[in-house]
Amino acid sequence: MTEVALNKDGNFSAGSDFDMESWELMKKNHVVGDFSMLCCGAPAIPKTSANGLRFFSHYSDECASAPETIWHLNTKESFIKELRKKSIQAKDEVPGGLKSEKWKADIYFEYQNRKIVFEVQHSYQHLSEYFKRQERYINSGVECYWVLYKPRFITVTKSILKYRLKEEFGNVFPTDLNIGGGLGQISILPIVWFDPEDERPIKAPGFFSVSTNNWIDSILKSEFSYSPSGWNIY
Repeated sequence: MTEVALNKDGNFSAGSDFDMESWELMKKNHVVGDFSMLCCGAPAIPKTSANGLRFFSHYSDECASAPETIWHLNTKESFIKELRKKSIQAKDEVPGGLKSEKWKADIYFEYQNRKIVFEVQHSYQHLSEYFKRQERYINSGVECYWVLYKPRFITVTKSILKYRLKEEFGNVFPTDLNIGGGLGQISILPIVWFDPEDERPIKAPGFFSVSTNNWIDSILKSEFSYSPSGWNIY
């Protein structure tokens, strides 16, 4: 995530150089290759944060020169190892979907006629992008569970809270504590964060902290589910 990228003429382009209307028009009409990241030269795409910040991000979500790539790769590897311990042949970077519904799964596996994906997310993306990607999986008959970097989990839950307050509660905070406790999570988006330094690395604040093995088991047994208090193992 950066405010500045190089355009195809080799000149600097900054989000602050654009007003919102011209930025949105450029986002709609740009093609991959129009901009590149300063850090590694990879293709960059223009985005807008939930707070209206105009910035550029890696087209592939990750930078080969950045620490987040290491986290992303190590997290994928640890989950694939856990799945293979269960004799489940998980694969990474698996493509699927058709035309505008195409997707590429960080981790994909099948279990008892179920198609399951783990998306491992370190970099920022707008809540609408989470919803869009989740819908693509649903339309393909695939279950998708999101494993997030902790700061990213915090960002997403704040965005979900704002979204739900507006869309479900008319910008009035609910008095029902059972509802309020899980207001930062939503039924259509199963999310946890992953802390590789912890013995029980799968977490959601106030709800649970479990091993990767136990969390995967809860998904295979359909015990990881949503209630008004949030996503939890029931």
